[in-house]
Amino acid sequence: MRGIHTFAAARGAAVRRGRAGVEASANTVATASETASANRKATAKAGRQLDLASLRAQFEARKLRAAEKSARNLARFDRVARLARNALIKANIPVPTRFTGSPSPKSRSTALPAISKKIPVKTVAADVQPESIKSPAPFTPSSSLSHKKILLSVPQQSLVSILPEDPFKTQKYRLNQLRAAIYARGVTSISDISEFPKSLREKLEESFQIGTPESISETRSKDGTCKFLVEFPESISGSVGKKISAAKVECVYIPNPHGLRGLRINESVENGTSEDFSTERDTATLCVSSQVGCSLSCTFCHTGTQKMIRNLEAWEMTAQVMHGMRIAGDFSGSKPRMLSNIVLMGQGEPLHNFKNLKPFMNTLIHELSFHPSKITLSTSGIAPLIPNVATDLHGCSLAVSLHAANDDLRSQIMPINKQYNLSVLMESLREYLRLHPSTANSSSSIKVGKRHKRITFEYVMLKGVNDSVEDAKELVRLLKTGLRIGDRRELATVAHVNLIPFHKWEGSNYECSDEATMARFRTAVGDEGLHCTLRTSRGVDVLGACGQLRSMDLLKRIRVTSQ
Repeated sequence: MRGIHTFAAARGAAVRRGRAGVEASANTVATASETASANRKATAKAGRQLDLASLRAQFEARKLRAAEKSARNLARFDRVARLARNALIKANIPVPTRFTGSPSPKSRSTALPAISKKIPVKTVAADVQPESIKSPAPFTPSSSLSHKKILLSVPQQSLVSILPEDPFKTQKYRLNQLRAAIYARGVTSISDISEFPKSLREKLEESFQIGTPESISETRSKDGTCKFLVEFPESISGSVGKKISAAKVECVYIPNPHGLRGLRINESVENGTSEDFSTERDTATLCVSSQVGCSLSCTFCHTGTQKMIRNLEAWEMTAQVMHGMRIAGDFSGSKPRMLSNIVLMGQGEPLHNFKNLKPFMNTLIHELSFHPSKITLSTSGIAPLIPNVATDLHGCSLAVSLHAANDDLRSQIMPINKQYNLSVLMESLREYLRLHPSTANSSSSIKVGKRHKRITFEYVMLKGVNDSVEDAKELVRLLKTGLRIGDRRELATVAHVNLIPFHKWEGSNYECSDEATMARFRTAVGDEGLHCTLRTSRGVDVLGACGQLRSMDLLKRIRVTSQ
């Protein structure tokens, strides 16, 4: 019996201890819940207090601005009153009592009418100097776009500064969302950035716009090439608020010969039938302009007949690329990228706009994910800057507009040769090859293969000017001696000749070489060990081929004026 009682007592003690433990746990949970609830309330209260403080600060700032404006108005009135009093004294007219001192606010509305009645207009005009009563310039309200900064123009390192600070330090997170919306999804308006709260979108829209060009005209060729005339409105560029004028330039979207993927083109041809270029394709190229007009005046180039207006900003060149990506549907994310190659072969000389080329290249490579080997820069031969293409532009592909193998002929058709002749040009090309990122001692973080340092020499075929077999042999000698490469195999790895049929444009004095002449020229170059290709002309029927670009709305206005 004693054992039973002992067991029962032990069991009761255990039960009581268990109940006590459960009660203690329940009390702990309740305490924790109360603490959490108190913390939430405190956080909410702190947030309300922060909002209230922010509203108070905004109200005080508004009051301060109103007070400053009132003070400016009073100072302006006092200045006018002083000038008027001096004018009255000079004209021997009794000065009203209200002008012996600073007029009271109540008398300000009646002071000026009294002056106008007592002062003869001719007396004031003769006695008061125009500089002393010069009125401020009239206020001209800005358009809805001109007072806003361009988001694409803000440097990447400064982009975070446009985002408002918050207690939770989410600026970097918001920055990643902003970059993804612009460069990965291709939004055209800040209101389309759905990741941002409405209040943040409205705040950004007050001062910024994305920077999307307006497509004024769109001309489609029978071969699928599409030429766009885009306009950039007058706006404010960069983080420092630089004002830029409006500009219109042309860019050309060039699909491969198989047609367009996801873009239907039903183009009426001469015989009245309709062709459909909507078959599947893999890649396309965009020809980008770097200047509005051109200052080089090459005699065979249509762009050279247009007056040089200004350089394009880096964001304006980026906007052309993003416009092409929208045409290709590359921002949908549901299929592989179609726009794979960028060529700076549009309007203007890219190296004359070198300051804006570097940020443009950085955006293409780091934000839009184009490899340097997929970007080609074409230059007419601005020799001092050619080595910088290898060092500052990540070693993008280089094309040189050569078009003649001796200085006399090249100076006739390309005036830039008078400043940088072939000897200077070849020296700069040797330096480019030495500094290219594909070399072993390159410090570039972006890997570029040796085959990507090959230079393309562009050679337009002009009938009876530069298309003879002797011209072809002279071209080979120039490249061998100029690049100082005697081995045929090595020469083929660093030089490539691209023959371009001349594309006739209104007012030109040249004709294109016939097919047999071009074939003989190509054979003569190839027999010396150089790779030589004949470029297929694309978009000729819409003046979108090489050497045909020009802001066509300007050309139309010139025609109308002449008529």
